[in-house]
Amino acid sequence: MIGKPPGEPHANAYGAAGARCLLVELKGEPSFGLPALFTEPVVFESELATAASLGLERELRLADPATPLVAEGIFFELMASLEIPSRLSSARPGWLDRAIALIEDRLFEPLSVAEIAREAGVHPVHLAREFRRHLHLSPGELVRLQRLAWARDRLRRSSLPVAAIAAAAGFSDQSHLTRRFRARYGISPSVYRRRTATPETFQPF
Repeated sequence: MIGKPPGEPHANAYGAAGARCLLVELKGEPSFGLPALFTEPVVFESELATAASLGLERELRLADPATPLVAEGIFFELMASLEIPSRLSSARPGWLDRAIALIEDRLFEPLSVAEIAREAGVHPVHLAREFRRHLHLSPGELVRLQRLAWARDRLRRSSLPVAAIAAAAGFSDQSHLTRRFRARYGISPSVYRRRTATPETFQPF
């Protein structure tokens, strides 16, 4: 992964075999607490940089409404890995629960890491790092898991078609929900409904 300052031309040589590149351009003038980071080209060679690159590529290839938040979280986690190491408290910060509550309250609304961080009163880089450290996932991954849990509950407790539940949960279509649902729970939405739902539990929502 190569980070370049604004206006820096992309003219990298990768050998005779060439390479497939994913270019991410930051708009505006964001401040991440690392003012000298992109004053000159920087090469990231850490395992996290590799994982971030693969994660971004996968998110763009299998995009859903949570992808912008997930992709933003990946970027901030990478920024956190470049900070000078400091002694961090092992205690769970109080603002983390406020951030989770905000996500739950606005589960089906567009959110950004910067907005969640602002509401929690912390820096976006710090928020991304602490989410991963205490919850082992990013804000965007939490949104996706909670939307899947919401869909699972509706499958069990309502008679809505799977496609309608997928749309209400923010997935592009039924097949998209099915892929995510099977990856999370090891079973398709339709099979889950057959195994868990009973007519008397159905509710009209």
